Amino acid sequence: MNKRTKKKYKPFKELWDCMEWVMFRLNRHVTRLDSLENRLENMRVIDSANIQTINRKFEEYEKRVETLEREVKQLKKPWYKRRK
Repeated sequence: MNKRTKKKYKPFKELWDCMEWVMFRLNRHVTRLDSLENRLENMRVIDSANIQTINRKFEEYEKRVETLEREVKQLKKPWYKRRK
């Protein structure tokens, strides 16, 4: 290219370079956001699994408490009235 054409297209080239830089930065932010969304989704899955296991444990404890209450009720009766 000769000097005249370089001078003529210099603003376009600078604008193009600036746009490339902005797009590069934007892509980096988009990839960061995607990774954050993936992490958040993974956390939701883990939390829901944890909540389900905790609920299962509480159900087990509740059943155990009910059986113990029945046993206590049986033990409060005199020995000859207890059911075997």
